[in-house]
Amino acid sequence: MKKLVSICYLACLLVFFSSCSSDDVDVALEGTWNLSAWQVNTPMDLNSDGVKSTNLLTEFGYLNNSTLVITDNFNGSIFYSALHVSFNAVAEGEMLTFMSTSVTDSDNAPLPFTYTKSDNTIVVDADITLNKVGGSSVLTFKDNTLTMEVANGFVVKDSETSETILSQDVTYVFTKG
Repeated sequence: MKKLVSICYLACLLVFFSSCSSDDVDVALEGTWNLSAWQVNTPMDLNSDGVKSTNLLTEFGYLNNSTLVITDNFNGSIFYSALHVSFNAVAEGEMLTFMSTSVTDSDNAPLPFTYTKSDNTIVVDADITLNKVGGSSVLTFKDNTLTMEVANGFVVKDSETSETILSQDVTYVFTKG
């Protein structure tokens, strides 16, 4: 009889923990996520301080107060502390001198969105990238981070000809705040 009670107890615990595991992910997803990195593959010195970085937030501080908010199982919003960001450069031999323009946060409002979730993938029904590359956006949820990879999401144009002179993939990294 003791064995039967023990087996029933273990079965109940197993059902309890397995039924809660998917809810835990949803609870962990809800909240405010801060943009902690705007990563490119090749280090750059956008601010001309002599130090190159692959995290463009350290080079271009206008986005440091950007947030993504997940309000429930279907809705959220994104706020970029700078919008309409454009990067231009002047080639001086082998060096590029960068210039940037943007609209600051006093003119910006959060962009609401809806999303669907499957396992650790979040598909947003709108383009929530900074430079609006088009289509829906896909984020991956793992280890207290949300990441979004954007092909050719960082573009630099020649300041005189407006031709693209540099393009790199960008990975947005949001951490829960």
